[in-house]
Amino acid sequence: MGVRNYVLGEFIAYTFVPLALYGFYEVIWGDHKKWPLLGIGVALLLYSHLISVVITVILMFVLFISKLVVDIKFPKVRWMALFKSIGLALILSLWIIYPFFTDFMHTKLGTPSFGFAFLYSMQDLWAASLENHATNRGVGIIFLMAAISGWYFVRNKKQEFWIYILGLIFIALSTNLFPYTELARIDGLFFLGMIQFPYRFLTYASLFMAATLSLIFERVFNKFQAHKKMLFFCVLGVMMCLYIQTLTPVLDRIYDATPEARLKKGNITDPVPAGAILDKDNYYDMYTYRVPYGETDYYPKASFDGNVTTPDSKLQKTILNRSQSIMLHKVKIENKDITLDPFIAPNELGYRIKLQKATVVDLPVVNYPSERVYINGKRSSYSVSDRGTVQVKLEQGENRVRVCYAMNKMYYILFGIAVMMWLIVIIITFIKKYHFYALKHHWN
Repeated sequence: MGVRNYVLGEFIAYTFVPLALYGFYEVIWGDHKKWPLLGIGVALLLYSHLISVVITVILMFVLFISKLVVDIKFPKVRWMALFKSIGLALILSLWIIYPFFTDFMHTKLGTPSFGFAFLYSMQDLWAASLENHATNRGVGIIFLMAAISGWYFVRNKKQEFWIYILGLIFIALSTNLFPYTELARIDGLFFLGMIQFPYRFLTYASLFMAATLSLIFERVFNKFQAHKKMLFFCVLGVMMCLYIQTLTPVLDRIYDATPEARLKKGNITDPVPAGAILDKDNYYDMYTYRVPYGETDYYPKASFDGNVTTPDSKLQKTILNRSQSIMLHKVKIENKDITLDPFIAPNELGYRIKLQKATVVDLPVVNYPSERVYINGKRSSYSVSDRGTVQVKLEQGENRVRVCYAMNKMYYILFGIAVMMWLIVIIITFIKKYHFYALKHHWN
């Protein structure tokens, strides 16, 4: 995701999926005293990518219900561990959840288009896995081999068998073997479209297949005890070569780049060229282009709503014109569009506007509840235009307008609580580790 698709938030989130699921395993089946791992894992997921949290929590819920169906007796200590981990996750994450409710749920914001894009066939997955390049279409040749041969190694191990089955299920869910298009036509199942990209399930398929692969390696190493060291270095060498090979297309594009591939200043109406090379000298030139995907995902619905479907071409054109006028920095003054580039600062956009007479000015800044407007250094009230943007009344002459995004005190209180909780978790962890090694040293 990170090196090929450049999806940073989701890429980071996948780092924490194993931690969250490992913590869940310990709470439900393993050592319930390790419940903080579940809370920490879910909190880190929330910091990174919301959809990944939804998918992971749904998986946990299904596994938990399955556990209760198989074994109704669920010990009280595990219930307590589960509730404590939920509490820890909330304390660490409320500063993220709070603006989600105040600025997203409380406001009519648009969302990414629901549906199932980049839906690949099993043949596509097979071919991409054998190709062994870092893409969103396959699991790689090693995990593909684990999927094919894993049944033999897990057949007599109940827990490992179900981990293997989960891996196969998620492989199937990532392809069109699962009837996504048919389910999308059912009104009651429309919410499934929030997944957007079924290839997201490959993360979970890879995780469970990695667990199966570790069992395969354990069996192989135990069988060849006499050549254990040689086998280890052989496996390590093969793994390193296969990993480098996954990045070959990316590395080739970087090292074989021509001067023509270097990004140059562009036009705000054009998307950033795919595969363009950035360095410290031309880094800011990418802001002279528009974002290829997702720039309008969370605009107010008055500005753009990707889930509006209508046969009315006039309405569609109106919706498109509103979003484009914002992206193109069109300031509306007395029904005239004037392109005006803003001054940019953290959480702030600024404009210098000179008027011949007092009038209402519609700025190309989408409206969110936590925004504040300052005119010539003084905080001012504002209205919302029909395109969902900040609208202010300005006096004759030069006006300096700043639109700032500023959270209220509750946000900073919750953030402070989260910081203190992180410090407590870190200190307690170090104390426990110190006592463990001190006790171990004493007995030795």
